[in-house]
Amino acid sequence: MKQQELRQAFLGFFKKKNHDIVKASPLVLPEDPTLLFVNAGMNQFKDVFLSQGTRPYTRAVNSQMCVRVSGKHNDLEDVGKDSTHLTSFEMLGNWSFGDYYKKEAIVWAWEFLSTILHLPKAHLYASVHHNDTEALEIWKKHTDISPTNIVKCGDKDNFWEMGETGPCGPCSEIHFDMQQGPLENPNDKVEGVNGSSGRVVEIWNLVFIQSQRQSDGALIPLKNKHVDTGAGFERLLTVMQNKASVYDTDVLAPIITQISKNSGHAYHSDERGMPHRVIADHVRTLSMAIADNVMPSNEGRGYVLRRLLRRASRFARQLGQSKPFIYQLVPQVVASIGQHFEQLGQRQEFIQSVIESEESQFLKTLDKGLQHFETAVKHAQSNNAKQISGQEAFKLYDTYGFPLDLTQVLAQEQHLSVDQTGFEAALTQQKQRSRAAQGTSNQGQEGAKPKGGEARFVHSEEEILKMSRHHSATHLLQAALQQCLGDHVNQAGSLVDVDHLRFDFTHPKALTQQEFAQVQAQVDQWIGQKIPVTIDEKPYQEAKDMGAMALFGEKYGDVVRVVQMGKASMELCVGHHVANTQDIQCIKLLSETGIAAGVRRIEAIAGQENLDDYAEKQRQSILAELKQKQQQLQKQNPQYTTIIDEKASIEHLLDIKETLIHEQKEQEKQQRKTAQKNALAALSTLTKTFKTNDNIQVCQARLTELQVPQLKALADELAQQKPAAIVLLVGAKGSMFVKVAKSAVALGYDAGNILRQMTHISGGKGGGRAESAQGGGANLEKCEWALRSVQDSLLKTSPEQTNGQSLRD
Repeated sequence: MKQQELRQAFLGFFKKKNHDIVKASPLVLPEDPTLLFVNAGMNQFKDVFLSQGTRPYTRAVNSQMCVRVSGKHNDLEDVGKDSTHLTSFEMLGNWSFGDYYKKEAIVWAWEFLSTILHLPKAHLYASVHHNDTEALEIWKKHTDISPTNIVKCGDKDNFWEMGETGPCGPCSEIHFDMQQGPLENPNDKVEGVNGSSGRVVEIWNLVFIQSQRQSDGALIPLKNKHVDTGAGFERLLTVMQNKASVYDTDVLAPIITQISKNSGHAYHSDERGMPHRVIADHVRTLSMAIADNVMPSNEGRGYVLRRLLRRASRFARQLGQSKPFIYQLVPQVVASIGQHFEQLGQRQEFIQSVIESEESQFLKTLDKGLQHFETAVKHAQSNNAKQISGQEAFKLYDTYGFPLDLTQVLAQEQHLSVDQTGFEAALTQQKQRSRAAQGTSNQGQEGAKPKGGEARFVHSEEEILKMSRHHSATHLLQAALQQCLGDHVNQAGSLVDVDHLRFDFTHPKALTQQEFAQVQAQVDQWIGQKIPVTIDEKPYQEAKDMGAMALFGEKYGDVVRVVQMGKASMELCVGHHVANTQDIQCIKLLSETGIAAGVRRIEAIAGQENLDDYAEKQRQSILAELKQKQQQLQKQNPQYTTIIDEKASIEHLLDIKETLIHEQKEQEKQQRKTAQKNALAALSTLTKTFKTNDNIQVCQARLTELQVPQLKALADELAQQKPAAIVLLVGAKGSMFVKVAKSAVALGYDAGNILRQMTHISGGKGGGRAESAQGGGANLEKCEWALRSVQDSLLKTSPEQTNGQSLRD
């Protein structure tokens, strides 16, 4: 059974049982800041279980990608070591919200596994909570599972809780025996079902939510009872495809095959294949998260991605890869699961560019970091220590970008541990220093920074209006970016002030001139349409259902403020806004730059007064530039004159600038012609000035009107005039050039050494190869003496003496 067939079988089975097929949620739920990532299929229904929300259906089924890399559910350290653990996995789930309960959940699960999937019943085991006699009797009376395959377990394995308080209840797990032969005695069953041998694997968990855990530990019966189930898709697929590992299924095996092909390292199912397994798992998690607009960063969920990518990069290094490698695997991830998770294919290019950028950044420091780690290992071993110090681990983190868990993996390979307490202490000290420095830099600011991205509190009517213009313009800017670039664009930070705005957003590359102009034009269009700006307070869920945009990670209350500008923009926001888009008056996008991997920044100004101030500053800047160019032209040609009207418009000044640039180019062109003419004249003259000895012929000249290109061309011509020529030239502004013909090089003469003799006398610096060298910055008063002295030295000494000696005053 192929992966897509298994998904469809599960969804179709429960659809026939009157379940609504519900779309999977993004990996990040803005309404639940307690979660870094969705880690179970039930997350999007959490409000229902807490009696804080409802759905238009009472039965649901879906397939949800989940990530477990932090907190209570953290499978990171086990990834690649065994056959089942993954940082991201699909969870097949079916739910009942106050509708059916234990009997239907158990009977339907058994029916699906034994009748639809035809799994051998002798290999299926059910575990129940030791106090849940109801579930035990249902298994015995309403299924044909062997009674000997039912195991009673305690709270640790068969009681589910959402948290320390809240909804909870017993659960019944279904396990599959991956090997032949029965588990003979009760102890074997318990150990086999919940043991660590890997023989019996949990494939489905049926949770019966029936109680409310109080703060004192007491359990209060719920008015409405719910069912929450989760079946591990990859584990179930492993069973259906008769594989030994989740990495051998058609979900992950193609990615591993691609890793082998791209790296030239064959895959092995033992520890030699750990790099392949880790990389395959991590690139899938990275692709899914980035597709859902989570970007690598130094904080929160962004740092989780950064950790995964850097761990993967280090394992890629074990496969001999020293250049960005992980991003090349994204197309295979899309080919593997993109049919179901369509956002992967839609954002493939974006995902690849983000990963490649992040890889390149880390690889710049990886080698140095590994060298520092090796030094730390040697230091620990020389002191008979069993661990890497916390300070060294922190330095690897702070200086070389090594996440702590990467250092721990490296240490384990050297049979060492890491002083995690010392690391945390060093990290805390750094945060305290950072906070102290930030506090110092913020002294003197009036009040705290408001909610909404506004830079300061404003009080006067004038400041409120200016702040409102920039804040409303920011909303339009975000909407325009999403419309022009794609819905992967999300706010990554913003600052709104009375005189400018700054907006950071997720996008993998610089905007083209056309895209930049398109964004500007779209915002201009919305301003010109005079769209009314409405501000309403609504229940959070209602605002969300309306499509209001919320910021990831932002915590919102039960009632939120919805700022809407027609069909252009609708966001949750607490800041100041104009009453109509025409009140913004105008906006100018000033710049677009990159500030981090996959994060861009636009700076802009709004309001006619601000634009007028900006235009005047631009005009003054252009005027100053024109005056400087005018001075340069007059210096080169004293007879040159032009009149610049200091009150002229920008457009007129730009016309003058074009004229001056053209005149400057013409002047430079004429100077080059004159220099070339002078060089040709010098050639015939200098050919007659060579001085010779038994081995070489040397000529030298100071030609103050020639630049380096003309010096080089002249030297090349002169070097062809004599069989073993050495040419020494000094040109304009103390530039120098030395040419040594090949015959002279064969005798042992070196242009670089000769130039160093000239700079020793005349000052300046330079360098080059045996045949030619150039320099600059010579003292003009000493150039003549340097030329004569070096020429005399060359004619009087051997090549060895010339190359080794230093001429002195």
